[in-house]
Amino acid sequence: MSHRTDLDLFGDLSSDQLAHWYRSLGLNVVRTRIRSAPLRLAPVRPYTCVEAVKHVLGLHAPWTLTPWQLYKRLRHDDVRAE
Repeated sequence: MSHRTDLDLFGDLSSDQLAHWYRSLGLNVVRTRIRSAPLRLAPVRPYTCVEAVKHVLGLHAPWTLTPWQLYKRLRHDDVRAE
């Protein structure tokens, strides 16, 4: 597998509008950033939804395995970035 996954979005919605729409549905939204993925292969793991999101974000976090762990990791990273 590659060390990262690239994702392009097309449409008229800004990230703020999209976040607002998800929040209006009662969902949690975590604003994060896309990281520069290390230039090495990502850890070999089953390709789950969590792994897909980590690849898009350039996040190599080998012990982040569940959606809840990913949510906590992104929240923690967000707090450290402030």
